[in-house]
Amino acid sequence: MNPTAHARRQRSAVGQALLGRLASWRTLALVIAVLVASAVASGVALARTTATGVERGVVIIRTTLAYQDARAAGTGMVLTSSGEILTNNHVIRGATRITVVVPGTSHAYTAKVVGYDVADDVAVLRLAGASNLETVTTAESSRVAGCGESRPQPTAPVRQS
Repeated sequence: MNPTAHARRQRSAVGQALLGRLASWRTLALVIAVLVASAVASGVALARTTATGVERGVVIIRTTLAYQDARAAGTGMVLTSSGEILTNNHVIRGATRITVVVPGTSHAYTAKVVGYDVADDVAVLRLAGASNLETVTTAESSRVAGCGESRPQPTAPVRQS
């Protein structure tokens, strides 16, 4: 066999081996991409389903933010059956629209901020048109504090909107 033909065969064999490895890498990459996509889809599906097992008096707060029409979400506690909600200030900070959803129902309400305190990260919302909402069960702070810890008093006044 002449040297040129032999070199061509060697290059062909090496090329086929590399192509085989490349094909296996492509297959591996495809499998990983499918797994990642299915994990993301499962997470999105789980997040979109109605919350189950949520304690009564807990609501989902969905906000639209001023920055590029971004969206965020958090939770809140129903304080009154007429729709006063306690949540964290960081949940509603920067929101241009606030919607509160009662899990396990089709009820969604528009909410307005009635007060907040940035330092203590709390906010109170009022729902438009809400009535007969289930409220959270509260306890005396002396029973919740535990171990005799005293609670510091807030130093900053609560801002009213």
